[in-house]
Amino acid sequence: MLKKVFNLLLISLMFSSCTVLQQAAENQKKNQAANKSGNTGQQGQPKQQNNRDVYNPNGERYRDKVFNAYDKTTETFLTGVNTWDNKKANLVIDIYSPQGDTQNKGRACIIFYYGGAWASKMKNGIDVFNSEFAMRGYVAISGDYRVGFPQSNVALLCVGDVAKNMTEAAFRGFQDTKALIRYVRANAIRLGIDPDKIYVSGGSAGGGNAVGSTYFQDNEVPRDIAAKIGKLESVGQYQNVSSKPNGIISLAGPLMGDPKNIEKQNVPVYLLQGQCDELIPWNYAKAFPQCKGNNVPVVTGCNAMYNRLKEVGETVWFDMVCGGGHDAFGWNVVELNRRMANFCYLVMNNKMVTGHNIFIPQKSSCPGKTFPECEEILQKIKK
Repeated sequence: MLKKVFNLLLISLMFSSCTVLQQAAENQKKNQAANKSGNTGQQGQPKQQNNRDVYNPNGERYRDKVFNAYDKTTETFLTGVNTWDNKKANLVIDIYSPQGDTQNKGRACIIFYYGGAWASKMKNGIDVFNSEFAMRGYVAISGDYRVGFPQSNVALLCVGDVAKNMTEAAFRGFQDTKALIRYVRANAIRLGIDPDKIYVSGGSAGGGNAVGSTYFQDNEVPRDIAAKIGKLESVGQYQNVSSKPNGIISLAGPLMGDPKNIEKQNVPVYLLQGQCDELIPWNYAKAFPQCKGNNVPVVTGCNAMYNRLKEVGETVWFDMVCGGGHDAFGWNVVELNRRMANFCYLVMNNKMVTGHNIFIPQKSSCPGKTFPECEEILQKIKK
């Protein structure tokens, strides 16, 4: 029984779900039809799926899907890095690029991190995000990071010191995120990437990596964790290369700690979270509400993060998913990809502004519940 409950909780952290994808099918039929030409399901081409956008060869690169196929390669960016249980691990990335691209240098890059509560690697669905971005003209990279901690297999059942152990795992994730940004920037010419157009994104823990690696400084790392894992920039090569991204995207990813610790870094931010998130708080509160004790981390959700980022003068956009839960595939994947790509497009063209809006999910995670913020914006749209 415990194993079954744990699996259900982990599934809610994933960015794919067969059930949710089936629910989204009817809404995406027109996209399937539009993509019929050229989408044969062969290697490097997107299959006819309900989470694929419309191919638009006359569109705007980085915003629209201007390619209809992609290439994928794999390489290792970290070798022999220490894990939580004193073992060694290699971290591997998949690199997606637009097939037939005549522009093979100076391209925008987006790194996407999977979720999994820093306990496991929940990679299902990541291929969709990366390949869709590649077909918009980006070099898209699936980020990898160390996961696991004592009793991580039962952490979401509120067993063990989740607050201490998960926090330590999160900081390892921040180290690995910084290491990958440096690696990509140092290898920008080889990868055909503009080193000043590197965007870091992710869902759940992956989004937590994006914000945590950007806004945490060494003096903010808990002393016991710093003594164990070292400084934030101590993992990986290219120590003389900046690990600051040119923009970050967090899909229901928490900041580990108090929002008051956030200071301006001059990095544009895109936040998106469901108002019925089952795992991550809307504001500053304990994560995992199913856990009733004090053994879970207190984290900053996207609403509190948005307010603090505005306060310090960061450029930040917040999309509130009205009635949305933690599962991104329930939010309408096609629309989600469009908004993420549009954010990056606006940033690279110096047109990004601070503000907020709403996002209508495929299906409400809390039917019957209303949200004043959503209703107010909906009324304005109707007028």
